[in-house]
Amino acid sequence: MNAKLFDAAERATGIRQAVDRAIEQDTVQIYLQPLYGTKEHRIIGAEVLARLHDEQLGFIPPDVFIRTAEHSGTITQLGEQIFAKACRFAARNDLQSLGIKWLNVNLSPIQCRDNQMAEGLCRIAARYGVPIQTFKFEITESTLVYELRLRQNMEKLLAEGAILSLDDFGTGYSNLMRINKFPFGDVKLDMSFVRTYFNEANPLLPAMVKSFQASGIKTTAEGIETKDMVEALTGLGCDILQGYYFSRPLPEQDFLAYMQNQPQSFQ
Repeated sequence: MNAKLFDAAERATGIRQAVDRAIEQDTVQIYLQPLYGTKEHRIIGAEVLARLHDEQLGFIPPDVFIRTAEHSGTITQLGEQIFAKACRFAARNDLQSLGIKWLNVNLSPIQCRDNQMAEGLCRIAARYGVPIQTFKFEITESTLVYELRLRQNMEKLLAEGAILSLDDFGTGYSNLMRINKFPFGDVKLDMSFVRTYFNEANPLLPAMVKSFQASGIKTTAEGIETKDMVEALTGLGCDILQGYYFSRPLPEQDFLAYMQNQPQSFQ
């Protein structure tokens, strides 16, 4: 094995050990990124995002440690810990007084293969006394291949009042016929898909927004960085906007301070 391969293998082992430590010690943190409602002209929600800082390796990017947990089979435990922290945040803070309608939580495709996933999430929410309808669960389109188990989990969550969102639409897997087979209340347009519209004047994005509107599905656009993007996507009919124009993901206390001091309008 050459030096580069050895270094890569050594780092992969280190990351796996870091993820195992984080799960064992329950040290993965949650950050929150604001979600802006175009009709309300204010922040109406937040996406819960996981962050891992290891004492030995430092900051490990989310896509890296989540992929590692998926490969090692620990993603369900990690996902439940992240959701528990989201529930704890909701239980400790009056979201309604902050103007927060819901918190978005990501579900891994591996989690969705577990036919006990929905029951597990409901148990965690009940433990903290938080209604499951507090949450909008984001599911990537690659998960749709597990149709039977996914549908069972979705039906259970919907029965409890949760909202289901299709994440990363426009990344290459998109199939409207397949999407329409599932009870999504929201579709999140991937930032690469959104930026292509502004960089190349691609007419596909407006057509997709209109199609979802006709089906009664709300749309969330990611990657918003400028006022012009806010105005254009609001004009197209997007319901929710997310991106650095409003805020980067924030630690819990910083997010609370942001919500208490946010501008009256971003227009």
